[in-house]
Amino acid sequence: PLAMDDIERIEVTRGPNAASYGANSFQGAINFVTRHAREDKGTSLSFVVGEKGVNDSKIRTGGTLGAWNYRLTAGQRNDDGFDERHDSKQVNLLTLRADRQLDRTDSLQVQMGYNGGTRGTGFVDNELEPFRDRQVNSYFGQFKWQRAMGPDDETSIQFSHAYHGVSETAVTAPFVSSGLQVYSTVWNEDTRSERFDLEFQRNQSPFDGLRVAWGGSVRMDNVYAPMYLGTSATKKSYQQQVFGNGEWRATSRLFLNAGAMFEHNDITGSAWSPRASLNYHVTPNHTLRIGTSKALRTPTLLEQSANFYYVLPIGTPTDLVPVPRFISGGGLRPEKITSTEVGYLGRLVSYGLSWDIRAYRDEIENVINIYTPPPMDVYIPAIGTTVPVSYFGFKNDALVEVTGVESQLRWSPEPATHFVFGHAYTHVVSHSPDKDSAEALERSSPNHIFNLLAMHGFGNGLNVSLGYYHVSEMKSIGDGEPLGVNRRLDTRIAQRFRVAGKRAEAALVIQNSLDPYYEYRLDNRFDRRMFVTLRLEL
Repeated sequence: PLAMDDIERIEVTRGPNAASYGANSFQGAINFVTRHAREDKGTSLSFVVGEKGVNDSKIRTGGTLGAWNYRLTAGQRNDDGFDERHDSKQVNLLTLRADRQLDRTDSLQVQMGYNGGTRGTGFVDNELEPFRDRQVNSYFGQFKWQRAMGPDDETSIQFSHAYHGVSETAVTAPFVSSGLQVYSTVWNEDTRSERFDLEFQRNQSPFDGLRVAWGGSVRMDNVYAPMYLGTSATKKSYQQQVFGNGEWRATSRLFLNAGAMFEHNDITGSAWSPRASLNYHVTPNHTLRIGTSKALRTPTLLEQSANFYYVLPIGTPTDLVPVPRFISGGGLRPEKITSTEVGYLGRLVSYGLSWDIRAYRDEIENVINIYTPPPMDVYIPAIGTTVPVSYFGFKNDALVEVTGVESQLRWSPEPATHFVFGHAYTHVVSHSPDKDSAEALERSSPNHIFNLLAMHGFGNGLNVSLGYYHVSEMKSIGDGEPLGVNRRLDTRIAQRFRVAGKRAEAALVIQNSLDPYYEYRLDNRFDRRMFVTLRLEL
């Protein structure tokens, strides 16, 4: 539950960084930072209308209420989804951020959000996954107290609660399998999950040239998923962690960063996740870095405790037969990643050029894979005997090596003109003894991804941007299908103007002017779509 217009910036940390971001920061972290409430005064409206049933609206208002600054955003999003899928949605959004300065050093921050509505799901010609509507509701609350005694002396305590619930009923279609009639039935696929998290953090500078951050957190997760976990009881899991990070300025050019996190959870026990890096400023505009880090990914509850059966009336309408779908034997070990990287960050200020290049190598142990165990004998009362039924399970697989190079170049020949080019090369090698499993892992990541973004402001309120994206062949793990090369061209033309002295903007957006491409599956056909946006300040 987050409105895009409320975001100040998005921080992307590539590679494992559990020492800084906590458990399961396995291959990267994306941190969304919203603006302080005092930065959004007044009221604004925005509308989006276009093809594929796109019809969005949003209102945001901000101001002061006593000693509090606040921002309240409400909206609705609608679209028809892909043409060949039953995946339309109608989602309502409500978010609040409130900030209060208690005194010279102490402040409070409150954030809350709700996101809920109806989403379509199901597949064509799939008797067990028919078309149906799913009611989804999510909300969160976050409360943070912060004391800033100086630029390098800060203490914070944060409590958060997040909830996600799905209400869903599936009415299966009758079909014939191996000469046996399978009758229609009704399934309740309701699920609920929530997380409670309490965190303490202290940032300090004990002496000149050294900055440290340390703290800890406790977390509780509750999951209710009777169909998938095979129990109507709510599963609970607990996690505790402590962490510490330090930055030491050894010389004016050499910086050392090091940190570690120690965690304990109910599923896999205790473990360390350390990291260390060196940054060397060759000149103020050119920096070399080298680093290494380790992190864990704890198995999900589904991977560790799946007990998922389809209960079907087979042979007669009253003979209910449990047919296995996903069954976990438990005892999974956490995935472990060891990453090393070398990077170069540079700028040529006089030419408006800047770049960031990173080469890395990841070794991932205990990769958790879906596999097919020996068939399970299932008794069918209508024929008085058992039949073997295939199903899926989870197991730790062999080592996977991922090597790659990521680069980004930004050129701003003048203040109103910007070009951004990005490229990622990825090569995956799986050492799994299972040939099919190894091939699936190696094909799951495209070898090449690149993008080119061009933006220009014409000085009269007119802004134009073009974005080109290219993804090479791949096949996602699971029920993903082999996909060819994806190419996409997006265009945005925006005009800023004033209405009764208030700022406004109208824009035309054209997504994918090129040939259609497919996302994940061949029934997710993304063809050209066009919409217009309008933003008004009141």
